[in-house]
Amino acid sequence: MILNKSVSLDDAKYDGAKYNEETGELTWQFKLNSSENKNLTLSFKLAYLKDKVDDIIGL
Repeated sequence: MILNKSVSLDDAKYDGAKYNEETGELTWQFKLNSSENKNLTLSFKLAYLKDKVDDIIGL
């Protein structure tokens, strides 16, 4: 997945989520009782040129 020419996002892992290609949003749907906890997995590799750090602000 290329964000722009100076920033790239690769190796995205989002177990159990639905990915919307138009908006880039991830959505997890599940039910929890009030005393339950759930851990969600989200990981990615972000690569950018050293002088382009301002391009990643807000990601």
